[in-house]
Order: sequence, then structure tokens, then C-alpha cells
Amino acid sequence: MSYDLRVWGRKPGDLSACLSAKRGWTEHDGTWTLEKRSWQIVVTTAQSVEPEDVPPGAAELLPGVSVLVELSLEPVSAWLGARLKLRSIARSIAAEFAGLVEDPQRGSLALPRGEVRYEKPKPEKRFSVVELSWWFMESPLRTEGGLSEFLSILARHLPEAVPRRYGLWEPPEYKTDRTGIDALVSFMAKNRDAVFYPSRPVLGFSLSDRGESKSPTRNFRSNRFSLQVEVSALQQPGWEQALRGLWRDVSSFLRPFYGDVRVLSGYIRRFSFVMRDKKTQEHPVRASCWRGIPSTPALAFVLGPPYSQLWQVADAVRDGDLAFVEHPQWSRCEPLDLVVPADLAQRWDPSWVKSETGGYTVNWCDEYPATWPFSPGE
Repeated sequence: MSYDLRVWGRKPGDLSACLSAKRGWTEHDGTWTLEKRSWQIVVTTAQSVEPEDVPPGAAELLPGVSVLVELSLEPVSAWLGARLKLRSIARSIAAEFAGLVEDPQRGSLALPRGEVRYEKPKPEKRFSVVELSWWFMESPLRTEGGLSEFLSILARHLPEAVPRRYGLWEPPEYKTDRTGIDALVSFMAKNRDAVFYPSRPVLGFSLSDRGESKSPTRNFRSNRFSLQVEVSALQQPGWEQALRGLWRDVSSFLRPFYGDVRVLSGYIRRFSFVMRDKKTQEHPVRASCWRGIPSTPALAFVLGPPYSQLWQVADAVRDGDLAFVEHPQWSRCEPLDLVVPADLAQRWDPSWVKSETGGYTVNWCDEYPATWPFSPGE
């Protein structure tokens, strides 16, 4: 029998940096061994893992865990110094892979000294966010167990996205850590429009869920969900992986006709509040007022019926009737180099203009494109 430890990492690392030959390590076919007279430590090569493979506690401590390194000490009865050596090596590997150490025997998880889930950036006068948005018609949130499954997806990939406070007005009166997740589910089922406070680096949680009710074509509205995350999170280990996983799984759950990921600049922080002004970049679509596919490029987008049939994008990754198109590296914040078909695109991009009544307003697109794929009554 052996005493085992696991290191769950957020980024690729170099095991040879921790297990050098000068320290007595030997490597053979991806397995590293440190042999002593009465005991040995074996370290396996790093392997990729899926989100469902990661222990729930690990996902809560660190985002985007995607790598596993396993260590074992043989025999399990080896002297205390050998076990301390095993833990020291595990901590070094965890630091190399920006991860944490799991002790299955104790049922414990430990972060290396100085490792944090999210390092808050230095205050700036203005900053950018990455916004993930989905527009959909039939709402799975209204099905039995739908809201619970939805919140479980958020918690699995990005616990900060689960509202910590909620209510009908500002400031929201309920706190999730006091009421419990079931009370949050019940509140969301009864209230279609409410105020939700997520946790940093998630700054915005917006849900407009009309269920399956329809609006006249002249005033078309869909269901919409969006999250805003500080763009600085993309530069930290594991966060891009976590956001990509969230993006895919929420898309698969909501089955949107369109969704996108884009960087928006010019936001202002005032204490704990996030504010906007004329210099703040708005999303091209005004909330749930869908008026065609935005023509300005995004980091990623997903097409569902009917758009996935009307626009066949080369190199799109298919998931049933959904088509995903993504920049290979979100952290570079570079939009895709694609042109939306003119007949499907919004007729214009909104911008700030002078108002006839004084001051300024946004000239949101209120006309429909040449090809409007929704039938009257939707």
C-alpha cells in the first residue's frame, strides 16, 4: 500500500523543474522516482482532466483546474521524514502548476503559500470587462429543476457567478449564505426581473426571463442572460479555462439562437459600484431587444436555430444544432476576423448621439434586418 497525494493544477508546468536528477530523481516513460533504502516516492506525468473530474472543493478554491499530477509514497508505513518529503514535493509541484494539493487520506485540500483564487488588480480610473451574453426563446429555466441545474452549472465553473445577494430593488435584501440556495431558486422562479449581486471578479449578473411568452414582431423581445467579468481575470491562471467551460456549458443548457463573448471598455469603479458614462462601450444589442446579429466582431459567438442554418460558418465547432466560433486565446482580447452576412446583421451599430430633448442618448438599433427568421407572434 502507498500514501497518495494529488496535485490539481491550472496551467501546464515542467516537472523536471521540481524533480531534478541532482536531487536523486530518475525518469522513465513519464514516471519520476526517488528511491531510498526503505521507501520511494513515485510521481506520474501530468494529465489533462475535465471539469467533472475535479473534486468540488478544488473547483471552489481555484478556477479552471485542468491538470492532475499524482504522487505516492511506498510503503504507507514509511517513516515520518519520508511523508514530510512527499508533502514538500507536492507543494513544489502545486506552485509550478499554479494548483493545490489534495490528501485523499485526510480528505483535505491545501493551497501553496501565497496562492490565491483571484488577485485583484490595482485600481484604475477606467477598466474593461469581458461580457458573456445569450439570447434564447424557449426557456429551460422554466422547466422542472431547470433553475437548480442552471445555478449548478455556474457553481461548477465559476462560483462567483452565483448571486451572493438578491432582491427586487437596490440594495438587494437577501443574502444567499443566509437563506440558502433553495431560497434563491424559489425567488428566481417567482420573479422574472430582479437585482442580483455576484462576487468579484464577476461584476454583473443580468437575467431577463420571459419564459415562453411571445411579443409582437414590431416589438420583438427574447430571453437574455449575461455575465460581466473583470477582463484582468483572463490574464490569471485558470480563469480563461473556467470562462470557456462556463461559456460552453451554459450555451448547451440555454440552447440560444445567438450568444457572444466580447470585451467592453471604459467602465468606472466607485467604491463597490460599477458605473458607466458616455465613454463606456455598450454591447451592440440593447438587452433583450434583439434586432439581428451584431456586425462588430466578438471574441467568440454561438449560433443556434434558426441562425445556425442560415449562416454556415467555416471551421465552426458543432454541438448538435449549435455552432461555436471562438478565438483560440481569449486572453489576447482580439476579436474574430469574420463578417456577418449583411441580410442577418443589425442595420447599424449603436453610439452616443445628442438627444432632441437635450443631453445625450444611445441610438439603439430599432429596425429589423432584411432576413428576419422569427415568425410573426414571436
